[in-house]
Amino acid sequence: MSFQRLSREERNELVVRYLPLVKTAALRLMGRLPDHITYDELFSSGVVGLLDAVDKYDPSFGIPFESYALIRIRGSMIDDIRSKDVVPRGVRAKVAEIEQVIERLEQRLGRPPEDEEIANELGMDVSEYHETLDNLRGLSLSYSLEHLLDSGQHPDSLTEDGGDVTRQVYLKEIKKSWPKQ
Repeated sequence: MSFQRLSREERNELVVRYLPLVKTAALRLMGRLPDHITYDELFSSGVVGLLDAVDKYDPSFGIPFESYALIRIRGSMIDDIRSKDVVPRGVRAKVAEIEQVIERLEQRLGRPPEDEEIANELGMDVSEYHETLDNLRGLSLSYSLEHLLDSGQHPDSLTEDGGDVTRQVYLKEIKKSWPKQ
C-alpha cells in the first residue's frame, strides 16, 4: 500500500494506530534529558514526526514503516530540542573538543590532567584555556545534548548548579565527575 494515496480518514487512522511509537520514543528520551523538557513537548514534536513519516513513507525501499517512523519521530523530537537550545553549535563543538582532549590525556596519563597539560594539548597557553573555560561556564563539560542522548546517563545525576563557584572548584568538579570509560 502506498501511503501517498491514502484518504484523509485512512491517514488519520494510521496516525492513531502508530501514536504508541511516539509515546515510547518520548518516554525513552525523557529519562535522558533535563527536567525543563516536558513529556508533552516531546510528544507534540513526535506527532509532527509521525505525520511527516506517514506523508513521506515509501514502501518500495523495503524498510518497515515502524522503523522509518521511529527515526522520523525521534529526529523531530531532537530537532525541536535543538531549536530551543540557546547555545550555538560552535560553542558545543568547543566543549566537545575540550572533552576529547581531557579524555585522551586522562587515558594516556592514568590520572586527571593538569590545566597546563590540557592547554598544551589544545595548542593554547593556560590563561587562554582559563578564558575559554570562563566563556563556557554554565555548560558543564561532558554534558552536551549529544553526550546525554548517546550515553544513556540521566542529566540529574550529572549537572551541577555552578552559579557563583570559583574557577578552581569548577575545574576540580569537572575533572572529578568526568565519566570513566
